Order: sequence, then structure tokens, then C-alpha cells
Amino acid sequence: MMEYGVEHPCPQTRHLERPLASGEHVLVVLGDSITCGTRFTPTKYYPALLEKLLNAHSREPWRVLNAGYPGDTVVQGALRYARDVAPFRPEVLCISFGLNDGNPRRSQADVQRELLWWAERRFWAWALVTLQSWGRRLGLFRVKRENSLQGLPRVPQRLFVRVLTDLVQRGRRQGAEVHLLPLVPVSRKVLPEGRWQLYREYDGLIRQVGRQLNVPVVCWEAREDPFLPEVMRLSDGVHLSEKGEAWLARRLYQHLREWSPRCRALLHSSAKFAKTMP
Repeated sequence: MMEYGVEHPCPQTRHLERPLASGEHVLVVLGDSITCGTRFTPTKYYPALLEKLLNAHSREPWRVLNAGYPGDTVVQGALRYARDVAPFRPEVLCISFGLNDGNPRRSQADVQRELLWWAERRFWAWALVTLQSWGRRLGLFRVKRENSLQGLPRVPQRLFVRVLTDLVQRGRRQGAEVHLLPLVPVSRKVLPEGRWQLYREYDGLIRQVGRQLNVPVVCWEAREDPFLPEVMRLSDGVHLSEKGEAWLARRLYQHLREWSPRCRALLHSSAKFAKTMP
């Protein structure tokens, strides 16, 4: 796998603070900066809060691993699946992409990542990647990385659906129960109209994959626990505040209570959920 940019302390799966204990049930959240977090300590992001909720109500211990990485598209998530997800063999896998995929800032680096993804599946792509590698070693050419494709989404919609579908199937082949997270509510005021429309389209693609593959998609709307943008979003209009992280953890926990057979089998049916939410 090629690395672009500087190594970030996320994802948590690359440097566990403590090894997985025998008997712990593993849930991995694979995603971008919404999952990894951007402003706070790791204990304040929704994966850590979800772990607390699960352990507060479960008869057996849970470990929630944060496999988020800032700026990632679904293609980048797929490229690092073998390193950041597969070794932990999660019982439950939650996938959260789309925010960066629909960003109209496509670059040559995005094209190259897609070629790497295809190289794992098609001989022609593998041959081209191999040829590029030898060419760089011999100094014949370099892969361009400048942003020469501005105005196009970083991941085309058809490819987004294909890679997301592949991720779901890959998780299932490993024995994981897979769940999809739609895009979190963002402020329309801070996004250009064109990007706002792309945002809605990619959110719809996530739900489309959920329907086609019979994958549960988390519902953000809840009358008893609504999203409050004025206190749950940061000033950038996209990322979540501490209260927003807690809200997302609650919504995901409630979703798992209703739609995850593996989680539901271990949760106390008499748990008073409302009194123990962060």
C-alpha cells in the first residue's frame, strides 16, 4: 500500500494502548476524520464513547477500535483494510465514508489510489502499477500528484458504490456483521451549493448500497434524541463538538440495540438506557 501525506496518530488500530484481551468482543469503526476525530482527546470521540455504552449494558466485555483516518475516501479505507481491520477479525464492522469522496477536489493521487485498488482485482491494473514502479526506480517518470482534476469528486459515484460494496462483502467474508453510517448532518451554510448537492448524492449512495446488500444503515433522526446543530457541530459546520460526538455514540448504540443480533444477544434487556447515555 502506498502512503500519501504525513503519518497521523490515527487509526487506533495501528498502535493499541493495550492488547485485545481474551473474551473481548471486537467492533471496528472504519472511516475518515468524523470517526478518527480532529480536536479532542481520543476518549471523547464516538468510538470510545460507544465502547463505554456497550460495556455499561453488556454481560460480556466489548472493545471498540477506531480505524478512522483524516481525509480518507472509501478507496483509501479499502486499501488499508488488510492492515487496520482484518487482523482484529471484528464481530461487528461499522463503515463510515462519503464526506471526502464527494469533495470536488479530485487529484492525480486519487487516480493512483484507485489504480492500486484495481491492481488487487485486475491483471491489467497490476501490470500498470508494476510498470510504474519499475519506471520510477529507473528514473523514467514520476506519478503526478498535482491537483489537475479540480471540480470532479475525489471518487466517482459508480466507483464509490463498487468499493463500498466490496468493503461490505470483505467484512462479511471475515465473518463480521456489517453496518453502514450515513453522512452526519452538515451545515448547508458553510458548503458551496455544488458540494452540498454532491453531499446529498453520496449520502443517497450509502443508503442505496444498504438496500441492495441488505445492510442496516444507521438512522440519525430520533424524536427523543434529535441532532442540535448549534451545540453539536464545530464552527467548520462539518465536524462534531463533544456533545455531537456523544450524540453520535448514542445513536449508533441505539441502532446496534435494534439491528445487531450479536450486540443484542449480549445486552441486558432491562438496561435503563436513557439514564446512562453520555
